[in-house]
Order: sequence, then C-alpha cells, then structure tokens
Amino acid sequence: MAYGKILKIEEFGNYYLIGGSDILYIFHKNGTLANFLEIPMLSDFTVFENTIVVSSYSQQFPNIRCYTFPELKLLWEFEPKMKVFDEYLVWHEIEPRSWRVKKIDNYIGVCSGYSFYILDKNGRIINQFDAENDLWDFIKKDSKYYLASQNGYIY
Repeated sequence: MAYGKILKIEEFGNYYLIGGSDILYIFHKNGTLANFLEIPMLSDFTVFENTIVVSSYSQQFPNIRCYTFPELKLLWEFEPKMKVFDEYLVWHEIEPRSWRVKKIDNYIGVCSGYSFYILDKNGRIINQFDAENDLWDFIKKDSKYYLASQNGYIY
C-alpha cells in the first residue's frame, strides 16, 4: 500500500520505480514488489548505472543519497551546505532543501538551495554554480546547462 503523494514514476530495465512523498518503491514489471525504502520528504530520484540517487527536501540529514539498485544498500551521502543570515544577525551554515537530481552524461546534477552541483558517481563535487535564489530544475542542451530558479530567472 502506497502512502503520501506520488511524485514520480519511472521505468528502468525490468523495473518500475514509484516515488512517493516519503517512500520509494521498486516493482518488478510483473507487479511484484522488489524493494522499498522510506525516505522522509523525497523530492526526486534518478537511476545511474547500477545505482539510484535520491534527493530530499529534509534538512535533517545528508539529503542526497546513493544506493545500490535494486538492493537499496547505502553507498554514499552528499550534504549540500549554504550560508544564511538569520534574524539574530548571525551567519551560519545550513543544509538546504534539495529539489532535483538527474543523470547528466556520466555525472549527477543536483539542485539544492541556491546551488547547482555536478557530482561524480562517488558523490564528489566536480563543479558548482551558486545563484541568488533557490535553483529548482535544470536541463543540459548541447554543452550548456540551463538552470531554473525560484524567482523566475534562467541561468
């Protein structure tokens, strides 16, 4: 039984993946459940080779995680960081919400807070772009990345 809002349905090889607001299901194409994983505040997922990378809106733990596919054994975690100026006039570092994760060529793209990260298959930062507002989504066209932000700007 599914719970939460269905966010995304993907077909990959012999499986269907269904991401709900707090859970990821992996079904065999014959309809039997292969595996599932509870992920608080799931925002997105992408299958990358023999792994699956998930993102979460949660700010309570490393919100980018990579698991084996379809076994769902944790391989690595990535914890985006950004500095914010709070109401007490103090700068401090937080983990922002992560909005989107996608496979791009041989890398993984992540929109998290005001930053766009390109990660290698081991979760290490290859490149980073910082904006003035939350970056929600992206596409790669030819050799350029187009980033959509919360305030309507396209970078």
